Amino acid sequence: MTKINKKAFQDYGIDLPMDATGQHYTTCPKCSHTRKKSNIKCLGIDADRKIWNCSHCSWSGSLSYKTESKPVISSRKPKPQPIKIDCPPDDELPEKAIKYFAERGILKHTLKAYDVQYIQNTYFPQINKKVSAICFLIKRNGKVKNVKFRSANKYFKQIKGGEKILFGMDLVPDYLTDFLILTEGEIDTLSIHEAGLEFVVSVPDGAPSTKSENFNLKFSYIESCKEFLHGFDKYILAVDNDGPGKILERELARRLGPERCYSVTWPDGCKDANDVLVKFGKDGIDRLIGSAKLFDRQLLEDSEPQGKVEFPGHYIEDIITDNTPPPLYIIENILPVQSILLISAPPKSFKTMLALNLAICLAFGKSLHDFKIFHQQKVFYCQAEMAYFATRDQRLKPMMQRSFAAPKNWLFITDRMAFNILDDKNFEKLSRWLQHFDVAFFDPFISYHNADENKNDAMQRVMERFRELTTLCNISIILVHHSRKAFDGYGGSNTRGASAIFGAVDSYIELKKFDTASIKINFDLRYGAQIENVTYKLNPSTLWLEKLSTTNTDTDRNKKICTLVQESSGSLTNSEIKKKIETEYKVSNNTASKWVQSLLKSGRLKSDGKKRNPTISLPEKGGNR
Repeated sequence: MTKINKKAFQDYGIDLPMDATGQHYTTCPKCSHTRKKSNIKCLGIDADRKIWNCSHCSWSGSLSYKTESKPVISSRKPKPQPIKIDCPPDDELPEKAIKYFAERGILKHTLKAYDVQYIQNTYFPQINKKVSAICFLIKRNGKVKNVKFRSANKYFKQIKGGEKILFGMDLVPDYLTDFLILTEGEIDTLSIHEAGLEFVVSVPDGAPSTKSENFNLKFSYIESCKEFLHGFDKYILAVDNDGPGKILERELARRLGPERCYSVTWPDGCKDANDVLVKFGKDGIDRLIGSAKLFDRQLLEDSEPQGKVEFPGHYIEDIITDNTPPPLYIIENILPVQSILLISAPPKSFKTMLALNLAICLAFGKSLHDFKIFHQQKVFYCQAEMAYFATRDQRLKPMMQRSFAAPKNWLFITDRMAFNILDDKNFEKLSRWLQHFDVAFFDPFISYHNADENKNDAMQRVMERFRELTTLCNISIILVHHSRKAFDGYGGSNTRGASAIFGAVDSYIELKKFDTASIKINFDLRYGAQIENVTYKLNPSTLWLEKLSTTNTDTDRNKKICTLVQESSGSLTNSEIKKKIETEYKVSNNTASKWVQSLLKSGRLKSDGKKRNPTISLPEKGGNR
């Protein structure tokens, strides 16, 4: 952790109103500009607790504790695509283009230095037709990273997938100087260079509109070019003298540091550097740049906060054109990154055994049957039911008989503890600790809140807190919860408590015990491909769940039911056999009835035909058994 002394979200480049409260989502100043879909709101902020975390790059921090964790860009960062230039790079500019620039005081040697080009026909979506345009090649280290097209009627477009970086970086000399001039557009940069000032660049997208609500998208180039920008002690902001220009000047000063920024005051009748070049010549440019004054900090204090995000979401145009990959998985199809998985089962149905099996496999990067695990994960297992020696001797030592080869300290298991996640102090302490982990288990769920589980509004607040942890800590959560003791079928309605619990999770696993050592698992997955029901049997020696064939399991169960009849003098009433099945397999009366009906249809059992409580017996010798 690196000590810092800043006190506001804005000091970190986080676009959030000064008076903001509650939860917010916005773009991340550390990584959004590097992503193919840079307007995805991946930074989760809790304005009340003064903490934040990016779901994409893991950048997190706290104003309260004045600490910041550096971002880690994940593998989802798209690879830069080569820029295709559809204009011939070696052709001379046509005379009309050279004349256009000459009338603006910009001569051929400057155009050649910046490799300004021209294209006869290129499509502009604003006017839905092809027209000729000037091409400004935006380069870094000699390679074209973007191309900006400007038509005669001041329509603009850029290459799809081009990088957002400063125009003119490659022409800034390598020898040291203490200042850099930033302009609002390419022609202003050419104008200042024409006057003999070589330390000049242009922002890639011009000035923000006065109606802009999220400035981070406009200023992603600050982070992209941070190594270049850090080489200067002061910045001269030579932007346009209009409303958008004033916003650009203010937001540049906010991000670059107002104590290092200087403002240029244009003479009457001049809006920008090119106007000055045309009216006052090169000397006029030189005088104005030399007389730049320190930026007025009061402009930052007087400006109203921008970028308030009331409702995180996306417009349909953004959604249908979005080609970013779906969430990465920690457990294939079952546990996406930053998601919540609910494991639900009646008491003594091996849900903690399954959870511990999964925790160990996650920590060692090993798959568990249908639970396909791709990489090692740092796991936090918070539990409230096992004393230390019971955990050690009765659970972990038998399980760890398996040969695992992996680094130590990837699985942390708490001593027996419980707390209320709705308590702010508990939540803040937990969120800071979870910054070090990838997956967190909470077993059992009821031990980590004090709300009424049967009330939807109470459970919604609890689940919102767990959801908040996934964003703030860039972590996935597995909740181990009780279901009703006896139930038919599968689904979230079998989970104990209010429906808000099941409604708030991303994946759901339900365990149902059908004999003393076996369970059937049903998956309800909201993102990945569905997984068929599977059956596991607990190995009493190793305490690992071992997968069984469904066919073999059904066969064993059918044999067992027939044996129950045989041991009862060869016949039982329908109610008697169902009662024995309920006791043996811990299932409901309805399930027991379905199993008996299946055996009757297959001829494994026969009925005396009575409508009410018939007698069930084994078929005569030679029947289908």
